[in-house]
Amino acid sequence: MKKFASLFLALAMTMCFLSGCGDKKTEQSDGPVTANPDYPNNGTINCVIGWSAGGTTDLIARKVASEVGIAVGANNNCTNVTGASGSIAAAQVIADGQDGETVWGGMISAINTWRAMDYNDYSWKDFYCFISAQTDYVLCVGKNSKFTTYQEFIDYAAANPDKLTSGNPGLGSVGHLAAVTMCDSFGVSTQHVPYAGGRAAAIGVMGGEIDYVFIAYGDVADLIKSGDLVALGCTGDEMTINTTAGASYTVPSFDAEHPEIAETINKLAMWGVALPRTAPAEQVLAFEKAWKAAVTSEDYLNYCEEIGVTPVAICGEEADQTMSAGEATYVEILEQQDLTAKSAADLGIPTSADYSWDKVDTSDLIAWPTEG
Repeated sequence: MKKFASLFLALAMTMCFLSGCGDKKTEQSDGPVTANPDYPNNGTINCVIGWSAGGTTDLIARKVASEVGIAVGANNNCTNVTGASGSIAAAQVIADGQDGETVWGGMISAINTWRAMDYNDYSWKDFYCFISAQTDYVLCVGKNSKFTTYQEFIDYAAANPDKLTSGNPGLGSVGHLAAVTMCDSFGVSTQHVPYAGGRAAAIGVMGGEIDYVFIAYGDVADLIKSGDLVALGCTGDEMTINTTAGASYTVPSFDAEHPEIAETINKLAMWGVALPRTAPAEQVLAFEKAWKAAVTSEDYLNYCEEIGVTPVAICGEEADQTMSAGEATYVEILEQQDLTAKSAADLGIPTSADYSWDKVDTSDLIAWPTEG
């Protein structure tokens, strides 16, 4: 990550907020409303997180909820309800979150998989999505690996199809599809082994159970710095790693050679929080104001840098467009891996090549509220 990236991101976020966080083509059917000045009415922001405690997904959701609470002078209460890529937690939020004071938190792009995987019938159209962070991905091997460069890794994988093994947080997960995307871009094939989580897969590499992980940097930043894992390549800017043992090395970026890897992962790997679209407009506006303050706070920006993720601030119609485009890409890759229970065609989801926001049916979409 480039030095001073957080500063530039903060400035970019501020410009986004001043312009309304995305151009909104439609208005709330009831017209402009006023944000609830007493939000939250019960004094607490509740966040139901769809993944287990301790991972990057959990940490980001908790931090956003905490900063939102600080922004409105309220408490925050985070609980973990795991299972089915966050869809079980989402069902709870839909049932309990009609007051606009209970939010869903997690890998927000996972929302785009639920219908195709037949977890539930919810999609991005059912939620106001507040996209709060993204991340670079790193190709990592164990410290005793025979590979010292990513080119050595690719050359070996090309000469030995399906001999190398990678770990991921589960078939159909972002980690799984990110590794598939990387392999496809380089024209190689490896085996993909599901683990209980990305961290568990990384430990599998350290223990020699599998050969590599292609994983969110934030999930393994400490293991790279400790020298237990060695990063061979990454998306985004090249990285400089300073290990705790005093060694220093540069991790080259894939972006110049294969920009499509980062382009795809940026549609798959997004964290944030979400409110049901059935929440009262005055509550949504109040939450949105607090969220904007939260994700531009110095504390949040510093925290993101500390855990190795990139803070972003995407809401409004821009979030709808981002989620919609991500859905086309995510479901397409799931289908290619034979992991869907329902096809994109049956769900009315276009291929990524045919996708255009102008073609998306928004006639049934509850628009983001506007303040008057």
